[in-house]
Amino acid sequence: MLHTTTTRQALARMFDDASQFPPGNMPLGPAWSAHQRWRAGEHADLVGRFLVPAGRAPELARAIEDSDAIEIGIVAPGERPDDVGSLLDGPAEVTSIELRGSRVAEDIGAWRARAPRAWIFLEGAPLGQVASLRDADRQVGAKLRCGGLEAGAFPSCEAVASFIAECVRLDVPFKATAGLHGPMRRRDSEIGAFHHGFMNLWVATALAAHGSASAELEHALAAEHLDALPTVDHDDLAGARAWFTGLGTCSIAEPLEGLQALGLLDG
Repeated sequence: MLHTTTTRQALARMFDDASQFPPGNMPLGPAWSAHQRWRAGEHADLVGRFLVPAGRAPELARAIEDSDAIEIGIVAPGERPDDVGSLLDGPAEVTSIELRGSRVAEDIGAWRARAPRAWIFLEGAPLGQVASLRDADRQVGAKLRCGGLEAGAFPSCEAVASFIAECVRLDVPFKATAGLHGPMRRRDSEIGAFHHGFMNLWVATALAAHGSASAELEHALAAEHLDALPTVDHDDLAGARAWFTGLGTCSIAEPLEGLQALGLLDG
């Protein structure tokens, strides 16, 4: 179904580094050093932004040197731009802001004024509202939380399929986070829930872009083995990145090891 080189090209900058967030919970210093190593390594082309909690943004601003031209994403569940100190004015480029809560529409203006070229991803906002906001600001998208530390945090395949289909219908790009540790769906016996796989989400997005029915998307999301995924064209898989922009992972190593185990990386 998937050609190694094509898949690697289509995976460019897929994995945002969320190593400071649960369950990774790395301190900022070691997380920043590890990210720099990833960006200098053989899989640098697959690594996206370094995600920092807004509360640690002033500390990161002090740690960044003039030569650190690394993309940053700020995760701000309740903070305002003034709370992140000088990070927005430093040498590293802030290319995404992730907001959550009931005031996201009101907060966009303040963040946009300080980060004019950044993507702003909204978690929990109705997709119709996100689509309306995109009429004025095309760098606004949605954020899908796919898991957490307990079973109730994992949405069903039906819920994820509905979200993806609506994003494609409304032309709303999205990023995903939480629980996406591997390429394929798998059961976590310790938590008692199924982790969604990022390959499942990716293929489901490609199917949605072709107008496939909800049942087909749900089938793709429920597949636990690569050969159980519906077949999609290479170009369609790459094109699906227009909606499925990437994901946050607390371990860059895990998804890469998963892809290698499936034979989907050429290095």
